[in-house]
Amino acid sequence: MFKFHFSKKPVSKKIISLAGLSTAVFSGSALAHTGTEAFMTSTFANGLLHPLTGLDHLIMLLGVGFLAAQMKGKQVSIILGALVTMLVGTGFGALTGLITGMESFIMASAFVVAVAIWKQSQQVDSKINLLSSAAVVMVLFHGWAHGVEAPAAQLVQFVPGMLISAAALLTLGAVIGRQVSAKWLSPSLGLSGILVAFLGA
Repeated sequence: MFKFHFSKKPVSKKIISLAGLSTAVFSGSALAHTGTEAFMTSTFANGLLHPLTGLDHLIMLLGVGFLAAQMKGKQVSIILGALVTMLVGTGFGALTGLITGMESFIMASAFVVAVAIWKQSQQVDSKINLLSSAAVVMVLFHGWAHGVEAPAAQLVQFVPGMLISAAALLTLGAVIGRQVSAKWLSPSLGLSGILVAFLGA
């Protein structure tokens, strides 16, 4: 007679472990848009569309919105913090160009947010603020990628569109996060990150 043994390890922890492995193996193929010639002309419309068409950016912004929904009384601060961090990152990207490990940082960002959401749901107080801050800081690298892609002379047109689109995605994520349990949001975000790692968005 066969006996089946099921692991008691939480689903979120399994996904986080797999996510780390995927990031290490596949981050080199996930170009995260940096260094491409996709935005030879960066208009306001390009800025609006770019966070929506780049899966890595889309997942990250929705994920930070999910996190904001879990942070009672700090939702606006998380969203505004993410927007400011993205703006600062864009400036760094325009000034310094592509940095070593950029793709890995961008790929890892979705998993950092997934862990932060999971910890928030577990009420592990000693680590919540640190992880939440790390998640917001990781938005910096998404902004950095935008700054590398967009011609510096056209950032004045590109950035306002990008920030409007990013704000909309963050807000949408917060709305979804208030309706869906964190126990589903965290693994869903981790799985989405793995999918992006395989596809190389």
